[in-house]
Amino acid sequence: MSQSGPGIIAEEKDANGNLTPVRDCYEGSVILPVYGSCEIVIVDNTKTFRDVSANSWYYDNVTFVTAREIFNGTGDGMFDPDASMTRGMLAQALYNFDRNAKPGNADTFADTAGKWYADAAGWASALGIVTGTDKGLEGDALVTREQVAVMLYRYAKALGYDVSARANLAGFSDADGVSAWASEAMEWA
Repeated sequence: MSQSGPGIIAEEKDANGNLTPVRDCYEGSVILPVYGSCEIVIVDNTKTFRDVSANSWYYDNVTFVTAREIFNGTGDGMFDPDASMTRGMLAQALYNFDRNAKPGNADTFADTAGKWYADAAGWASALGIVTGTDKGLEGDALVTREQVAVMLYRYAKALGYDVSARANLAGFSDADGVSAWASEAMEWA
C-alpha cells in the first residue's frame, strides 16, 4: 500500500520501541543516512489544529512541519498561523529540525531561564547560531528578516555547508537599511 501526503513521515524506532520522527525526510521519498542497524516505520503523523482548516492555502505546509515536529503549534489545539515569529521560536524550530541536536546550556542567556525554548537557545548559542543582544537572547521579541537570515546563515555554516555565494543587495530599495552585522548573511540569503 502506498501512502503519500505532507503528514506521512519516517520514524526511527530505538531499542526500547520509542519512535523519533526523521525530520529531514520529504514528501514522496525518504532518504536518510543509516549507520549500523535500525528500524524505520512509515506513519501518518498528521496533526490537526482548530485554526488550520484543510482548505487553508498553508494547510500542507503546516502539516509538513508539524508532522515532523519542527513546529508544534502554540498550545490548546492551536497553531496560530497568523502570529509573528519570535527569536525563541526560530531557535526552537532549528533545534527541532536538527537531527543531532542535544540540549544546550539553558542558562546561557539570563533572559531564557524557565522559557520553553531555553534548551534550544543554549544549543543555538553553543553552535554560534545566536549570540544574543546586550539584553540577552530576547527570545520573546519578534525576529526580523535580517535576524532570520543571520541565524540561517550561521546554522548552514555550523553544518559545514558552503555559504560563499553572495548576491548584490543594491537592487533593493531598502538595501541601505541592512545592518552591518547582517550584511554578509543578507547577501548570502
